Amino acid sequence: MLGTRLPRNRKFQIEYQYYDPEKEDRKHRSIKFTRIRSKKAAQKKSLIWLFALLAFIVYLLYFLSKLRK
Repeated sequence: MLGTRLPRNRKFQIEYQYYDPEKEDRKHRSIKFTRIRSKKAAQKKSLIWLFALLAFIVYLLYFLSKLRK
């Protein structure tokens, strides 16, 4: 009893018969959304908002100058 060693746990690996690593990789990928419109359409929309904001600021300055009088 003094000189004997205790048996260790056995190491094992499970090899699945129907494992598909590509399918597993596809399952864990995040969903990516893409925009349908082109970059030119986005730039045009951006310019429209820029001009609208500029017009609003000019109108606001005009309105405030009228109040001062």
